[in-house]
Amino acid sequence: MKDLEVSALTVLATAELAINQADAAAAAVKQALALDSTDPLVRGQLAMVEARVRLQENRDGEAKTEIESISKGLAKGPILSMQFEIRLIEAEMLVHTGSRLKAKESIQKLKRDADKAGFKLVEKRAESLLQKGARAG
Repeated sequence: MKDLEVSALTVLATAELAINQADAAAAAVKQALALDSTDPLVRGQLAMVEARVRLQENRDGEAKTEIESISKGLAKGPILSMQFEIRLIEAEMLVHTGSRLKAKESIQKLKRDADKAGFKLVEKRAESLLQKGARAG
């Protein structure tokens, strides 16, 4: 429930920024931060709004630090993980529909990308899917 409240406060802060109410936006961000969300996506969204608030408050250094932190966290965390999962599902659809060549290309690229990012489980799942696709054809 608190993640929903943090999300609502994040939307409120965004709206306050849109109408040039930086103080109200900062108050909404402060309230949301106090709730300590456990959802990494919700925390990421809040952090982006917090960075915008810092910019409005002429606290550019803090905004830059916040953005760098978000960028690093999301590049390795839940967003990338979700992207890999979506790509696995897309590859499964290609295998399922009999698009063998497209499936093979998609899966091989996914394997390379997962390996490069350190997502070994995704890489193994892609390999398993590649073998399944080879057997299906």
